[in-house]
Amino acid sequence: MSGKYMPFHELLHEEHLLNYFGYQVFRHGNMESFYDLKEKFTNHLKDKLISFSGDTKVGDSFKIEKYHKVINENNIDHDAFIKKYGRDLDIGIETHPFLLELIEIAEKSTKQNLRIFRNNIEFRVVRPGSNDNNPMHRDHWFPYFTPLLNIYLPLSGSYFNSSLAVVPFSHKWTDQEIVPTLSYDDILTGKKTLKENGVETSVPKIKETSKDIVMHRPDVLEGDFMLFSPMSVHGGGNNEGFDTRFSFEIRLEIVPWD
Repeated sequence: MSGKYMPFHELLHEEHLLNYFGYQVFRHGNMESFYDLKEKFTNHLKDKLISFSGDTKVGDSFKIEKYHKVINENNIDHDAFIKKYGRDLDIGIETHPFLLELIEIAEKSTKQNLRIFRNNIEFRVVRPGSNDNNPMHRDHWFPYFTPLLNIYLPLSGSYFNSSLAVVPFSHKWTDQEIVPTLSYDDILTGKKTLKENGVETSVPKIKETSKDIVMHRPDVLEGDFMLFSPMSVHGGGNNEGFDTRFSFEIRLEIVPWD
């Protein structure tokens, strides 16, 4: 199923929620640190919006929850904005205390020595009533993700009708039971998937499956985070709430013990 890579969940005992369901939600607890992290991202996004629009109407009171209103009121093209600046967060937050404590929680739960994969942190944004979300997919379709551990860390707008959707138990489905529209070789040649909003993405969709796709939206609120297997079927899911959902996408890799 996973080629030369061992899936992370196979290192855990059978009763571990990550092994059983394919995901697990954690309460971090340090809300002061969380809000500091959120503020740093908010300021970063605000600066980029002002730079992109050439206007200061974004204002000092900008809240990421109301991002969708701000860009509409200022006639900012969301897709063009994201395309110009990308989703990578190269602003030094990988060493933020909240994230270091998060990793400690993950290490304690999995009994593994962990670090952020390639020191890379990306943000995801799904506006209310939009088609910003990615289709349901498995990160495992990019084979080098198979041995990693995914983190969904919401910063705003993550509720029962807007959080990241996962399919319980799907991390143990075989590649014959769920087939993507694009193979990894296709992706390497530059082939893309067309999303419902007409935007191309390198993320494959589900072409066919013998399994029932029953989505679940775990309660992952502010200060919470979810660990989940790259082999789990998941997707951004439509945002049926009133706030823009911003979240960090982080992957952890195992560091050999000294």
